[in-house]
Amino acid sequence: MAEMASVFFNKTGQFFFYIAMILYLYGDLAIYDAAVPKSLRDTTCTFQHENKNKTLSEDDLCWSSLPSINRMNAYRSYVLLFNFTIGILVFYNVEKTKLLQLLTTIMRWAAFITMIALAIIKIKENSEKSINPTVNFVNVENVPNFFGVCIYAFMCHHSLPGIITPMRDKKNYKYVFVAVYLCVLSFYLLLSFTGVYAFGDNLDDFYTLNFLPNNQDREKQGLSLVIIDYYLSLFPVFTISASFPIIGITLRNNLKSLYFFIAKKNPNDSGNRNYFTSIGLPLITLIPPLSISLITHDLQLLVGITGSYAGVAIQYIIPSCLVYFGRKEAVRVFRKNYQFKHSFTSPFKSKFWVFFLLLWANLSVIFVTVNHIINKK
Repeated sequence: MAEMASVFFNKTGQFFFYIAMILYLYGDLAIYDAAVPKSLRDTTCTFQHENKNKTLSEDDLCWSSLPSINRMNAYRSYVLLFNFTIGILVFYNVEKTKLLQLLTTIMRWAAFITMIALAIIKIKENSEKSINPTVNFVNVENVPNFFGVCIYAFMCHHSLPGIITPMRDKKNYKYVFVAVYLCVLSFYLLLSFTGVYAFGDNLDDFYTLNFLPNNQDREKQGLSLVIIDYYLSLFPVFTISASFPIIGITLRNNLKSLYFFIAKKNPNDSGNRNYFTSIGLPLITLIPPLSISLITHDLQLLVGITGSYAGVAIQYIIPSCLVYFGRKEAVRVFRKNYQFKHSFTSPFKSKFWVFFLLLWANLSVIFVTVNHIINKK
């Protein structure tokens, strides 16, 4: 995308492109910085109230044997531990990630299928026990976060280039796209609705934490089910820990590109490598997300803000502008031949779709911002 931005955007456009990418990646790292420690904290903390129905607060103990450590302190300790073990990899370059990506893909599929299966089992058990979880089907206050989460869920688009490239015969690519999107939509709906009907309004904002071993009836569980519960609880730790260095290095490289862009220096010139680029930029990459995660672990808020603002730019504004200016460049280079219809002609070739997406992006940002101001969030 950076290369396309350098071809089709002017200096101002390139600057805002880098800003949008950097803010989005900062939001990503802040979410990851909070998700892993929160999963570790909720999985390892053993303290429970005598009344098990009472919700644990951040001021409650984490372990009964350590009265000086409450749940928030334990979470912050895990944040620091995570950054000092995984975050330090941002100072280096990670290569040959094919095996790592394959492993995380297998783990994700296993986790998705397992969570859906366990949720269905819980729905069946609730039905046998005549338990009807409270389900609030409409909640206007959460609409802004809903927008952010939906936009943030566009990450499935990242796989599209990998789907197109290996195809020998690309004549039927449109049908492949439709099948892929329907598959993604089916998984989202299945995962969402089974979770809602299994847990009701008691859903944790980090879905895997609904399967914590402490939240299950341990007396009726076998060893295999306990292992599955621990796997699901720690699933974000495995997958996010694998992705965190890659996202961090991507952010570091974007910061470096922005630095050279502003300084008007050649990034390939060995004389431009100094302590700032080798040490300062990785620190600038790690410190802001670390600071945010030490303050809050509200994943719903972090995902909502990241998706509602930086996500809008990445999903709607930048692609629309690239298409608009790319078509103008195509008309300039190919003249009349550009309009020649062929089997790969986009069904969204009209300018209407470009301006519609830009209008929709602006309305989304305005709506979300006004709602946050009204609710003072």
